[in-house]
Amino acid sequence: PGIIELQVASRDGSPDVNWAGKPVANRTISLIRCRNYASAYSAAWLAPVDLVLRTKFANRLTLEWHSHNLYQAIQGGVYKIEDHFAFFVNHMSDYEHRLAGRRKELAPRMVESLQRVIEAEDERVCGHRQARGKAHGAIVGAVPFYPGVVGNGSDTGNAHSVSSAEVKAQWLKVVCCSLAEFMGAVLIGTCSKEHQELALRVLSPLDLPQSQVEVRLFDCEKPVYLPYLVLREVQAQVQGARKLSSGEMESGSGKSAARNRHHRHDGPAWDQALGHGGGSGVGGAVLGPEVWGAVRYVYFSEMDNCLHVESEAVLDAVVDFLGPRGYASPNRMNFKGGAPARDLVGPNAFHINGQNSCGRTR
Repeated sequence: PGIIELQVASRDGSPDVNWAGKPVANRTISLIRCRNYASAYSAAWLAPVDLVLRTKFANRLTLEWHSHNLYQAIQGGVYKIEDHFAFFVNHMSDYEHRLAGRRKELAPRMVESLQRVIEAEDERVCGHRQARGKAHGAIVGAVPFYPGVVGNGSDTGNAHSVSSAEVKAQWLKVVCCSLAEFMGAVLIGTCSKEHQELALRVLSPLDLPQSQVEVRLFDCEKPVYLPYLVLREVQAQVQGARKLSSGEMESGSGKSAARNRHHRHDGPAWDQALGHGGGSGVGGAVLGPEVWGAVRYVYFSEMDNCLHVESEAVLDAVVDFLGPRGYASPNRMNFKGGAPARDLVGPNAFHINGQNSCGRTR
C-alpha cells in the first residue's frame, strides 16, 4: 500500500507536545511509500538487519549508491513519515553549499554562520545521557567519515564540501550524539589513521554512557568506497556474531566467510576471528559479539546528517513497522538560514529538500 497509518502509543514520561506544538502520543502518523528512488533518498535510512544482510553493497564510484542498493533489494519499499518534522535529518552541508556558492573556500563570516548551526545542534543533542526507544540496544548506527580532499574525481565521488576537516569533524560529533540517543552502538569508518585520530579527538570527550561508539580504520583503496566498506563490515560482524552464538565459530580462532581484503588485521581477538580490526572505541569500547549479536536494525547515515526524532514514541512506531513491507528513511531537511539564534534548530529553521520528498499521489 502507498500509505500506512501508525498509532503512536503514549509512554510514561513523554512530553505532552513536540517542538512544533503537536501531541507526541496517542495520535496517528502516516507513512508514505516513496514513488521513486529520488524521492526515497535521504543519505540516511533505518532498515531491518535481515534486509541489510541480503543486500549486496559493492564498491561504486558514487557515494550515494548504498541507498540505491537497498532500494533495489526490496523493490522500492521505502517509506517516509508524512509529517516532515517527526523523523528527519538536518542536511548540514547543504547550508555550507549555499553559503559558499561557487567559492572554493568559505569566508570567515560564512564559517561563523555555519558554526552557529553546528553549536546549536551540539547543545540540542550532545548533553543527553539516557537511552531512548524500546529498540535502543537493537539498533546499530553506521557512519562513514571522510573529511579529506574533495572534488568530482574517481577517488572521492561527488563529494564537494569546501569546509575544513575540523568543521566536518564537528558535523560527525553532532551526528554521533544524535544517533547515540536512540542506538546502542555506533560504528564510524575512516580511511586513514589521521582521520581516525581526528574523529577520536573530537568524540573522546563526549559522555555517552547509553551507547558504545567505535571508530574503525579501513584500507579503502579509494575514499569513495568507504560507505560500502562500512556496510560490509556491519554485515560481516552480524553474521560472525550469529555464527559464534550457534557454535560455528570460536572467538579468537575462527574464520569468517565474509572476510574482506579491505580491512586491517590488527584488532582484538574478536576482530582477528573475523579477519577484521583497526578499531578504537570512544572510552575504550570496541564493538564485540555481544553488541553485534543483539543487532536487529541498522541505521546508516552520511556524516553531515544530524538526526531529529520527534519522540521515542514515534521511533517505536516506525520500528514496529519495519520488516518485509519495507524500511524507513528520515525526511531530508535543509536549513533555511536567517533564523533567529533561539530557533536555529527549531521547526521554523528547516524546509524539505524538494526532490527527496515523498508525498501523497493524487
